[in-house]
Amino acid sequence: MDVIKKNMWSIVCGVVAVLAVVSTFYPLNGKFDELNQKLQSSVADQRKLKQLNDLNPNMPVIDPKTSEVKKLNQFPTEKIIAKGREVVGKVHSESEKLQARALAMNERKPLVLAALPKGSQPALSAFKEAYYAGLEQMKLDLDATTVPTAEDVRKREDEIFKEQFEPLIKKFGDQEQNRQEVDAAFADAKLQLPRDMKVERAKTHTMYIMGEKQGSVPGTTASFDYHPGIPSLEDNRPPDVHDVWAAQLGYWIQQDVVNAIKETNASVTPKDGKLTVEDAIIKRLNKTDIPKVYMTRTGPVAIDLAKNPQNVSSAQGQPAAADDNAAGAIRSYGFSATGRVCNPSYDVMHFTVQVDADAQKFQTFMTNLTRGKFITILRVDVQGVDRQRIEQNAGYIYGKQPVVRLWLKCETIFFRSLTVDKDHPLMPVNVQKLLKIPQTPGAMAELR
Repeated sequence: MDVIKKNMWSIVCGVVAVLAVVSTFYPLNGKFDELNQKLQSSVADQRKLKQLNDLNPNMPVIDPKTSEVKKLNQFPTEKIIAKGREVVGKVHSESEKLQARALAMNERKPLVLAALPKGSQPALSAFKEAYYAGLEQMKLDLDATTVPTAEDVRKREDEIFKEQFEPLIKKFGDQEQNRQEVDAAFADAKLQLPRDMKVERAKTHTMYIMGEKQGSVPGTTASFDYHPGIPSLEDNRPPDVHDVWAAQLGYWIQQDVVNAIKETNASVTPKDGKLTVEDAIIKRLNKTDIPKVYMTRTGPVAIDLAKNPQNVSSAQGQPAAADDNAAGAIRSYGFSATGRVCNPSYDVMHFTVQVDADAQKFQTFMTNLTRGKFITILRVDVQGVDRQRIEQNAGYIYGKQPVVRLWLKCETIFFRSLTVDKDHPLMPVNVQKLLKIPQTPGAMAELR
């Protein structure tokens, strides 16, 4: 007992030590885990604070002319953040305005609204008439002429004889007293007539177009693209709706070409008040060729295929590629340098145009063909023209300035929001299916 009394303090300390060791294993295990989690969380917060402290934030890129990213060089305060949001909002607003302007530039009016996407027979027949009338109006808008044909010369000879030489014949009863002398004088006058008629047309018109194509629809010319699926005016049959769509696309493209030529020639100040072939930059529209074909990721697809239901069902049965209906533009560089092909936003077509133009100013036409239009020139070929030879052999009088033959391969796009949207239902349903455009129950394209 005395031993216990003498070592009481040591015993108490020992008991406390044992209790302390036991306490670390029993009810305080959860507390240590909690403290450890708080420690780790504090370490993570410290790292985040350090990252924020070391971070040099970037300023938003709002200049469309550069992709350079500039540093803010300070921590973004609430005021700076608010200012950034304001600037980004303005950029977004301008982007929407630009998109609306682009759509307005690409919007086209159909020749006959009721003819598409599935017109009645009267509407399709009305399109045929409007189509040929519209192409004839384009000739007038260009102030274009052709080289006089042999038939034109014969008609003028008859007119001149009746107006100028027939009154010179003296008659005594039924006998013509000086018929031989009058005929001889008329024969001399006829020698210069073809040349005079060619000069007259060159001075009274702005440019040339090619003459009427032999064996084709009357009045047609290689200068313009006439869709073969549109029957002639003499034919009572209405065109197929798919041919109407193909012809309408070609007509819209030719409107752009004609407007570019008009703008180009209008930029010239005429010497004597009337713009002549010699003054004009574009002196002849030789040819316009518009294949009625869409450029797709897998290759060209002819619109004509939509006439056959088997082609449409075959196209619908093929599984779409992962990017066929993806948002944004699809690129495929196997068909053009731009890589543009049909996608959910727009459809792509190619065409060619050939003109004879002033050798020093033909670039003006190229600029006008692409400016304000969704047309890209893919290829340019330029060849010199022998003016004297073409005048002697074909009758085209271009004047004294050097002339080149300009061949352009071009690409144009048509926004689907203006051709298959519910507010612009123009593209026939089978053409949509041919292009694998998703269909709603109402058979209209579902734009994304």
